[in-house]
Amino acid sequence: MNVPLVPMATTDAPHAAIWRLEDDVLVEEGDGWRRLYGRWDKTFGCWTVPLPAEDPDTWVPFEPDWPVLGRHGTWLLPDGPHDESWYASRAAIAAYFSLIPLPIRRLVSSFGSRQWPLLEAIWRDPQVARTIDTEAQP
Repeated sequence: MNVPLVPMATTDAPHAAIWRLEDDVLVEEGDGWRRLYGRWDKTFGCWTVPLPAEDPDTWVPFEPDWPVLGRHGTWLLPDGPHDESWYASRAAIAAYFSLIPLPIRRLVSSFGSRQWPLLEAIWRDPQVARTIDTEAQP
């Protein structure tokens, strides 16, 4: 599914960006950079690709250090006026995070800036979710 480029700033993200959802990744583009968020049902992770890309296959691992989910495991809504672009951005973000099972999103939601590394750990080894659920405290 391809969604057109739309301007968006997530609630806790430190910048505004242009987003689109593709078959394998959610693409976030800013001035001179691009981030790729791998889908839960494909290869989960986050990478930065410099622009202009001399080698578009050069993906540098990146770990978001801000919350990507709200208190109840829901995705954060885009900022800005509620125009057509806002709704398209919201749809792209919702489609992306809906691929992550709700119990997992709820489990990591209370961990603030540590949400992304926990999601990556759970994607690599689902047993991590059980460990977090029984032992870890936010």
